[in-house]
Amino acid sequence: MKASRLLIIATLVGGLAPSPQAFSLPQVCDTVPPRAPAPDSTARPRSKHGSTGSPKPGVNSPGMPTSAPSSVGFASMPGDDIPEDLSRWDLWWKVNSSQYMALSASVRRRSIVQDDLGWFLGKGDEREDFNPVRPTRKQINEEVVPALLTTLAGDCSDELTNNTLTALAKIGWVQDLPNGADMAAVIRPLLAHDSQSVSETAALALGILGGDSSSDLLLALMDNEPQARQFTNRPAVPFRTRAFAAYALGLIGRYTSDNDLRQQIATRLAAVLTGPNFALPDLKLAAMVSFGLTPVEPGSPTAGPKPTAPGSIQSRQDQLAFLLKYLDPEQPRKRLKKRQFAVWAQAPTALARLLNRNGLQLNQQREAVMQTLLLAIGKHSKLQRTVQQSCILALGQLSDARGGSKVHHRIHAELERICKSGEEQAKRFALISLAQIAARPAPAGIEDPTGARAKIQKVLVTRLAKSKGRLAPWAGLAIGVHARALIDNNQEALDLGVLSALRSAAKASKSPEYAGAYMIALGLTGDREVRDLILEKMEQFSVDNVRGHCAIALGLMNEVAAVEPIQDMLVDSKFRPGLMNQAVLGLGLLGDQATADFLLHHLTNAKSASTQTAIASALGSLGDARSIKGLVALLSDPSQRHTARASAAMALGMICDKSLLPWNAYLQLDSNYLNRASTFTHVNGSGVLAP
Repeated sequence: MKASRLLIIATLVGGLAPSPQAFSLPQVCDTVPPRAPAPDSTARPRSKHGSTGSPKPGVNSPGMPTSAPSSVGFASMPGDDIPEDLSRWDLWWKVNSSQYMALSASVRRRSIVQDDLGWFLGKGDEREDFNPVRPTRKQINEEVVPALLTTLAGDCSDELTNNTLTALAKIGWVQDLPNGADMAAVIRPLLAHDSQSVSETAALALGILGGDSSSDLLLALMDNEPQARQFTNRPAVPFRTRAFAAYALGLIGRYTSDNDLRQQIATRLAAVLTGPNFALPDLKLAAMVSFGLTPVEPGSPTAGPKPTAPGSIQSRQDQLAFLLKYLDPEQPRKRLKKRQFAVWAQAPTALARLLNRNGLQLNQQREAVMQTLLLAIGKHSKLQRTVQQSCILALGQLSDARGGSKVHHRIHAELERICKSGEEQAKRFALISLAQIAARPAPAGIEDPTGARAKIQKVLVTRLAKSKGRLAPWAGLAIGVHARALIDNNQEALDLGVLSALRSAAKASKSPEYAGAYMIALGLTGDREVRDLILEKMEQFSVDNVRGHCAIALGLMNEVAAVEPIQDMLVDSKFRPGLMNQAVLGLGLLGDQATADFLLHHLTNAKSASTQTAIASALGSLGDARSIKGLVALLSDPSQRHTARASAAMALGMICDKSLLPWNAYLQLDSNYLNRASTFTHVNGSGVLAP
């Protein structure tokens, strides 16, 4: 039965002709998104590093987006139903799903020995007992990297160059790179590329690559210093490149072990935030996001003050004080005409991230931050809506389920009030925050560490029962998030009454939007008793998104018995790339090796470049090293279209990624994605937050 099913799939794939990006797998695909034309690009002589010749037919011109714009703040994901507004629950899911859906992490965790990750960093000897579906260091050094370097040296479209750059950055450490160079030396010359798209991708790639050695150049790029102008071969560093350099500094600041470097990065980011206002908020917004990703070590509370330069960031306390002052609406520079809400709205997220990075001893600062955020979301607050929404999300990261605490009790009560009578998007975010709070116990030593959990669970169940319109699926999703957080926090299982309420709502759901959210929620709970219900909904609905969400839900709960039904759905997905996309994700979560074998077999035999692109993208999401040979062959074939080769480069970067999560995961998680700054999230998908 299984062999005949795959034979049918093979027959169908040969005739597939989806759009070139139909299989972009938004939940786990983490390539640098296509860039918008840069408004501040200036005419300049051609660089020796630039591209040659005019754009070829079918190849994007420099800076041209590679996907059609949508009206919702993200690039349209082929095969998806485009949300008509930002209130859709699945937009939150796309931004936050990497913590639940990282297929590369799932693949690598199967049969992994304790120290296998060492070889990704160039440490230790080659192992023979690691997971056979993971790439070996030899494969990366001898097959993947040479193919990527050769591609980069050839005649490339912007899309192919960008994906190749990103793949090399994600691979990172490589033994015996040609001519003794390191990967940063390969990336740096592309800063002077004629195309603004490639130049800014090179800046971001230095951050994805990691390593402290690129920090000086990135600081110079961010601040438009003479050295950076020489590297970019421009009279001034474009604002988009400066913004992407700032994001790259945040990636380096998150992972470096050098606290002096963190202090330097944080100080320079703070200087950007307090500098003159610009017409476009992108640079300051990038600085704010990266400031929250760069946790300077906390200062000793007993140590005396030491002299520092004005504006210098020397401790985590300095960072928190800076952000609290920045968030203060009474500051003169926050007069209405000068407010940049897109930047301001990222301050609460930065505060939460800094407090949650080894900052448990900062109890006094944590309470001060929570008090400030509480004032910001109060019933009579006059703050702009997006800022209040960010404060709600931040409180979901800072509060916990303890009972008997005045400030935490106020947070619970305020979020409950917002769930009932707040602004519509605030209600949605408040449900998610309450779900996260209820699953988080107080730190050790706190009396009654989970005393508020039962009450908050009751609120979630009540909202599920009483909510109407588009709020109901958010309530169901919140219960799923709560259940998964309980598992992740090693807490007791979800209360049977709450689980029963979710089951009942899912069973009764007739709206595709409701059903999709409830299926994902059930998958997050791990409740394997609802397998038959999910399979029933998969058959009941003809809407592709719902059926796809059913497949993902079965994958999330590791329901291996669902492999064959999902394969049947794959057979049914001819000319429906969105459905096939999600079916592949579900099968990938279930570890179905037959899917990877099938895709690899048909990669080179596909009849169209668009089908090759689709298969390569799917192989990247599955993360199976056995796909490398076929992907390298596609990448290295100059007769293939640039879009197909670019997809192969993307897939190779995903399979060989040195990290378990996508490079932008920590920018995405629990962020306020409603900002539309072009380098953050934008209508053409050109921002770092784009899934």
